[in-house]
Amino acid sequence: MPHPRYSPRSIDCAGSETPFACAEEAWFWAIDSHDNRMAGARNRAGRAAIIRPCEARDILNAAARLYRSRRIGREHLDVMFRFARLHRPPDPRVEEETEAADLWDAGLREVDDILRAKGFIQS
Repeated sequence: MPHPRYSPRSIDCAGSETPFACAEEAWFWAIDSHDNRMAGARNRAGRAAIIRPCEARDILNAAARLYRSRRIGREHLDVMFRFARLHRPPDPRVEEETEAADLWDAGLREVDDILRAKGFIQS
């Protein structure tokens, strides 16, 4: 008697996605997801508490595209990655972080435009 083949159930997540509230939230999520994946974590579809409308690489690719088109510079990316890994934005009230806060705001403003156009950020 043949054994039934095991195949994982497909997960129908259409329409259950939760867009990000802002570019900053999306950026923190993307960097956390990327770092976890580099540390060996495996993403499994439908297992997250909140289903997102994109993958982390979509957000990172948007930033890379902005860099290649010279809409943001290397210094923007450095600040955006550094502070995302600290899990906080730069504080403009701290003298050493004033310039970083300006770069952070400018970089995320550009990322916001792309993510909003793709529907990843709620309007």
